[in-house]
Amino acid sequence: MTASVKAIEAVRHECTKGWDETPTAGRHPYTELMVEFEVKDPGPAHVCGIHYTTDMWKTREVAYAECVLLDGPNGPGGVEKWAAHVNLEFQADLLEFAVFCYDYRDGDHVREIFDNNHGELYRATPLERAEARRPSEPKYARASAPEIRPSTLTGHGAAIRVMPEPRVQPKPPAAAATGRAIPAATLVSLDAVAPYLEILMMRNFATNTWKFTVNGKVSLPGCIIASPSEPGDAETDQSYANSWVRDSALCALEAGRIDLPWSKIDLLDDFVSFSRLTQQQARNANRQGHACFFVDGTLRPWGIQADGPALRTIAVLDFFDQLSGSGRDEAKRLINDDVSYLL
Repeated sequence: MTASVKAIEAVRHECTKGWDETPTAGRHPYTELMVEFEVKDPGPAHVCGIHYTTDMWKTREVAYAECVLLDGPNGPGGVEKWAAHVNLEFQADLLEFAVFCYDYRDGDHVREIFDNNHGELYRATPLERAEARRPSEPKYARASAPEIRPSTLTGHGAAIRVMPEPRVQPKPPAAAATGRAIPAATLVSLDAVAPYLEILMMRNFATNTWKFTVNGKVSLPGCIIASPSEPGDAETDQSYANSWVRDSALCALEAGRIDLPWSKIDLLDDFVSFSRLTQQQARNANRQGHACFFVDGTLRPWGIQADGPALRTIAVLDFFDQLSGSGRDEAKRLINDDVSYLL
């Protein structure tokens, strides 16, 4: 098997917003995002581009980025340099994005490689331009390579649109409250949607550097929140920035199975440590099977849900071989106590 793409990395980005002015269409708003990124050690069958959102991934509308090959790969082991260009027909206050590459060299197995800024994603705050933007050539010329679907990949790597047809222009975040966004799952296959969901899921994993502060409580590594949604958000009047045992177990199970562009040992070890802490907190309160905890591992007033420890046991057994030596020792204690409670 030929070696796979080694890494993908965002190099720089620019983001502006303002007004377009044309003789025919008149004056209308825009937001423009340009991301330069590199694919290291590319091969004969891969596609790359960016995933992005204008509203913190709350809607599922489909948008596209035009990608252009700037340079490379200049021989085996070289580097391809790409530019992804996004032009939106409204003024956005913030864009988040991640860079992706799908490597098709290993037959039916597609290796998915992401640069999502170590789980924190990249954030672009548009700089406002005072003068109107007038019609001109794009900053980067269109790529000479045709746009192709993964099933017809041949030869040199090429950029693709983020999602396949049909094309849907994203709406301004303010418009989302007036009507439901179109779920991506109704437009594309689950395989196409999965990379988006994986990025969203990893944002909810607390680490030593990616922390959640909720009502004065600071998250511990290994905490997995259900959602960053809080009362006052348009979607809910509930606080979901807490850790439910069964939800966290399902996320940890999935994290153990997907490909991530960094080592998962610390991530999974931290989950086991946090789970052990919450398990002991529940036992000390004579509430084994307690379902929900604050981000610092203390009990949140909630009920008993016995499926939580059961799902947690399944998850830890599933990724047990990926844990460190000390992580496995802790995992054995966690599993033994969960099984004792269940039986």
